Amino acid sequence: MGSCQSTSKNNVAEKKEDIKEYVDVSKKNEDVDKVITEVNKEEICKNNDEEKNEIKEEKEVDGEKKKIIIFNGAPGSGKDTQCRLIKQKYNFKILTSSELLKKYLEENKGKLTEDSDTNENKLSEQEKGDLEVVEKCINDGSLVPDEIVSRIFFQNLNYDINNVEFDGILINGFPRTYEQALSFKNNNIKVNALINMTTSKECLLDRINNRLVDPVTNINYDEKIIELIKKKRGGELTEEEEKIVSQNEDYNNLSDEDISRLIKRGDDEENVFHKRFSLYKDNEEKIISLFTDVCKNVDGEKSINEVFDEISSIIDNIVKS
Repeated sequence: MGSCQSTSKNNVAEKKEDIKEYVDVSKKNEDVDKVITEVNKEEICKNNDEEKNEIKEEKEVDGEKKKIIIFNGAPGSGKDTQCRLIKQKYNFKILTSSELLKKYLEENKGKLTEDSDTNENKLSEQEKGDLEVVEKCINDGSLVPDEIVSRIFFQNLNYDINNVEFDGILINGFPRTYEQALSFKNNNIKVNALINMTTSKECLLDRINNRLVDPVTNINYDEKIIELIKKKRGGELTEEEEKIVSQNEDYNNLSDEDISRLIKRGDDEENVFHKRFSLYKDNEEKIISLFTDVCKNVDGEKSINEVFDEISSIIDNIVKS
């Protein structure tokens, strides 16, 4: 009888130990599960934060922090020169509609003659049509239709907006018509400033008649100032002449070889100027009306340095904002 009681007690004790061990193991498992759950939560939160940061960074690149400046003005107002100087000072890229059209023609013209069955990058019917029109307009000097110019321009602009290599874009030669200007709103492109270069027709015509270009660098120069540079190197300038030269520092860096290769621009014929000027005047107010909140008028008849300083001040405020 005593033996049975002893055995029974032992069995109960063993069961208690088993239960205790089971409870301990279960508790440990619960603790482990809890720890794993907490780790998973932290990992998920971390991943979510990283994804949010990546989305934020992509959003910032996608136009939020990319500064877009349009240079508006008649032919000869100094847009090319100021864009070049601004590019040198800031980490900006220049987009010029005429250059984009030439680039489009150069990159795609060969595809028209390639075997469409073997060409992986064959042109669509629309692209073929655009290409033929662009080539014709460039050859005869006529204007490329708004729809085609806008399509080619915004393909490049949308690409550059997401390019992290530079902080802003300088747009030169676009828009030239109200329809082109309207396409900025249609494409949801935020413009930070429209620099409107105001210059009288008389001043423009004088510049056109005296404008030279370096065919190597594609930089424009005033023939009158070039003559003063030549005079300075061969003798002395008057006080007034010295003042003019000092206000145009870029000219002093030209070598004799640079000066010797300067030529007249092909599109600076007076009859061509009058056509381009008429187009500009017909669209000037309409274009500005779409950018009144960011339009900044700059006196384009001042010296290159004075105009540059004024535009730099405008861009400094934009960059800081």
